[in-house]
Amino acid sequence: MLNFEIYFKPSLSMKALRLLSFLLILTVLFIGQSAFAAISITAGNDQQVNAGLASADIVFALTDEEGNPSTGATVNFTLADSEGNAIENGLTPDIAISDDKGEVSTRLVGRGSLGDYTITAIFGSDAAQTAQARITIIPGSVVHLTTIEGQHQKISKGKPSANIHFALTDAFNNRVPGQVVNFYVKTPTGETTNTGLDPSTATSNGYGQVTTRLAITELKGTYTITAALASEGTLIARAFIQVIPAAAAITVINGGSQMVPAGADSSDITFSVIDEQGNPKTGLTVNFNLVDPKGNPISEDGLTAYTAETDDNGQAITRLKGTHTVGNHTLTGVLEDNTALFIGTSVIVVAGSAAQLTVIEGENQTLSGGKMSAMIRFKLTDAFKNPLSGEVINFQLKTPTGEFIGTGLSTTLATTNINGEVSLRLQVPETQGTYTLIATLATSETLTAHVTLQVTEALPTLPSLGFGAAVDKSGQPINTTARFYGGTAQNPGHFNQEIVLENADQTVSIQGMIKVDSRHIGQPVDIIVVVSYQSIEPPPVTVMLMLGEASAPVWDGQLSHLILFKRIDNLPESYLLKIYEGTFGGLSGKVQIYFGYRLYNGIIVYNANEVISILLK
Repeated sequence: MLNFEIYFKPSLSMKALRLLSFLLILTVLFIGQSAFAAISITAGNDQQVNAGLASADIVFALTDEEGNPSTGATVNFTLADSEGNAIENGLTPDIAISDDKGEVSTRLVGRGSLGDYTITAIFGSDAAQTAQARITIIPGSVVHLTTIEGQHQKISKGKPSANIHFALTDAFNNRVPGQVVNFYVKTPTGETTNTGLDPSTATSNGYGQVTTRLAITELKGTYTITAALASEGTLIARAFIQVIPAAAAITVINGGSQMVPAGADSSDITFSVIDEQGNPKTGLTVNFNLVDPKGNPISEDGLTAYTAETDDNGQAITRLKGTHTVGNHTLTGVLEDNTALFIGTSVIVVAGSAAQLTVIEGENQTLSGGKMSAMIRFKLTDAFKNPLSGEVINFQLKTPTGEFIGTGLSTTLATTNINGEVSLRLQVPETQGTYTLIATLATSETLTAHVTLQVTEALPTLPSLGFGAAVDKSGQPINTTARFYGGTAQNPGHFNQEIVLENADQTVSIQGMIKVDSRHIGQPVDIIVVVSYQSIEPPPVTVMLMLGEASAPVWDGQLSHLILFKRIDNLPESYLLKIYEGTFGGLSGKVQIYFGYRLYNGIIVYNANEVISILLK
């Protein structure tokens, strides 16, 4: 531990000190504001809002330390999507002043994109005083009903049609699930009925689709299939099935509508061609077309054969080659010499076997004993990064002694959601040390992922020094979200940002804490501490010292000459820095302390706005 007496003895040559260059402290970028109030949500949280509509008011309440309403306080609102991307002009208003009830409110402007949106209310200039609300945008009312597959078919008499798929969308082209659709067929004789359809009514699935087919085709001619929204009968879509005599008809007799794991070839998909008497047609060329789930044609490497001749049984065969693209792949067989004769089917590629369990949120946490951890999130995928839903993940906590426990976890098992994700939190034990949270796929004990959490002593309550500042290696300012805290305590005692020390021989403790910029978590850094000393007695002297691991040389103001106070291999989310503990050995004057960290690319993040200040009398 450094002894300030060594560096500040009055016996230092005053002539030498006068030759030192004076350093201009960087302009204060932000003015810290005391966190004298709390902010909370009183109404409008966890709303579900239809696409295109504005949300109801989201109301936040501000209170002072006695719980009374805080009036006239400025609150800023920000909006982010489910990926954490900031959204401009998405709230009305985006800034407000608390009324006589201490309340402010905003609302989400109508949006077309589905998903979860986070509204953050930020009180004053201290981003630690925040509250967050969540709004979920769900599909709006159905405004479009369209035929997306099977709209025009030619089939042989007595054979069922291929599936006809319809999609329901809202005004923003979002698929709408849970809607009832009725089907009707107009026969070649002009009769309209719902018989002969399989099914005659359906509810749209999670992809906003309904499906039917014409099951009875005893009459030759054109059948018109109509899909009508049950709640709005004028919203319809149609498909047309032409039933022809059994003359050179093409059908799928094997392998249609199969489900295939990602990366695996499908089984044989067999097309059959017959003449009008139902006899197999040999030697005819059948061409195959393949379309991926996004509607893009795949003209090569998608099928084992793109063309084939019918064999003695009138059959032509192909397969879907293994692909990592999940979804509905549409395959169509067309007679080369009569393109009016074709038939389509689908191969649904689903996620394959579980191959990887990874941590996507919550790594590298350093926590105080007894606190709750941040959210820890895992993701389960196949070999092609496709998410796997419906899989059970078990959780265990390994203590510093190697013991496995289940206590302290918000859950000991969870089922992956549609994104393949599970999440939990940890109530941090009081015992200090390194804990390992292990996630294991229930069906495969070898498929695991883990998060290491460092439990430290309870963190001291340090005054806020506001947001930090950052400069690149050339000294140009850049953006940062880092926040700084720090102060001096007269042992024993509370930490204060500024103190007057009447007795320089009294022991003090100087500590700082950094809430690290999220982009820098986990990186190796150098911790840097710079001390500014200004004498009181004339002639006035100002000197800047760099605190090193075993020395404190004078700083010449060059960023590249700053020495490290300590090296950190893996920067945690919050970093507590014990700067000095001891006395000032009779020194008088004003001491100001700057601290921060330097990345290996030369970026320096430090407490430019507020400093730890000590007046020595």
